[in-house]
Amino acid sequence: VYQDETHNTTIRAIEPFALYSNGKNWILLAYCRLRDAFRFRLDRIQKLSVLSEQFTPQNMTLAKFFEKQYATPDS
Repeated sequence: VYQDETHNTTIRAIEPFALYSNGKNWILLAYCRLRDAFRFRLDRIQKLSVLSEQFTPQNMTLAKFFEKQYATPDS
């Protein structure tokens, strides 16, 4: 269960990849099946359940994530 910045709550199925801090918040880098995107702030996760299902890892590396995340529009 995840609460976004506008306090809307949704149930998400995610595929975890990495955990990092941006200096302000802890971020769980995970693929979200609902939003087809990566990244979750840990302080916004309201409830967490570990599922028994397995998933095929996404074609993502930390370098690719940061390159996409911090790319300028002209890149």
